[in-house]
Amino acid sequence: MVDEKIIQSTKENLEWIFTFAPELQKHFIDRREEVKKQFPKLEPKDVRITSFGYYLQHIRTIQLVANSFYQGIDKSSNAQENNDFILSERLFRFSFFLNVFSSFESTIRILMRQMLMEEYYKNPVVPTFIKQKLGVLTFTDSFELARLLRNTVHNNGFYFPDREKGKHVTIDYKQQQFTFEDGKAIEILSWPLTFSLAEDFGYLLKDIFSSEKVVKIDSIVDPLVNYEKL
Repeated sequence: MVDEKIIQSTKENLEWIFTFAPELQKHFIDRREEVKKQFPKLEPKDVRITSFGYYLQHIRTIQLVANSFYQGIDKSSNAQENNDFILSERLFRFSFFLNVFSSFESTIRILMRQMLMEEYYKNPVVPTFIKQKLGVLTFTDSFELARLLRNTVHNNGFYFPDREKGKHVTIDYKQQQFTFEDGKAIEILSWPLTFSLAEDFGYLLKDIFSSEKVVKIDSIVDPLVNYEKL
């Protein structure tokens, strides 16, 4: 038998998406419009335009899936089905976060390949590129927290650090502390935290696109736009 409190908590998680997903959508639309206004000559296939669209697709997807989950939990009286919905919601949450992070990293790697050329293949480290090559130092805590969360995907959601980094890592983020402990499962990835990090990526992209070295580039074509099979 599934605890009714857990079922209710899962439903509240899904209701949270219904409430705040439209705000996150507007955030990315607004950032995209700011970039268009700042750089009116950019073509639609430029990654500085297309990148925001991927986040909008991710958000629309979770809205559709969340609605399906919610209806399923609400109608089901079967304990096993409800347990499946609860576990799926957790996986669903982590999957959305991974999609958000991957979209951000993919955009940065497009910039890196164009700006660094062959040097990219010698040192393809995203944080180093953002901070040292572009000089963008905003939202560093956001990226570090997201990076640590992303890396747990290799260990089924558990944190196993490189030994030279020590057993525990604590990140200060928006007046909260998030601690990663060696060998322990990650339980901090709530929908509010996921949305907050996604919002930060929107702002960080805007800062990166506005950085001096990126501004000088006339065109940065998104390879996906030219892939006709999609």
